[in-house]
Amino acid sequence: MEHLGRLIITHTMVIKDRWQMQMIKMTPRERFLHFVDRNPELLQRVPQKYLATYLNIKPETFSRFKHLPRTHSRKDAA
Repeated sequence: MEHLGRLIITHTMVIKDRWQMQMIKMTPRERFLHFVDRNPELLQRVPQKYLATYLNIKPETFSRFKHLPRTHSRKDAA
């Protein structure tokens, strides 16, 4: 039983570390697109302010990203 607990904690920590690395490496736009690609249904079910907080993005920025075409990137804007 103790071994199972350690495995669960280790797995949880690995997932948390991966998420933190993504938060550091990705731009806010990339985080938004990554999230939407993996969880499109949550855009309709979860209030925008909570998703913005989860992604460490200001709610205003999240709203702008939400209304841009999904294929739009920073390079396209330049």
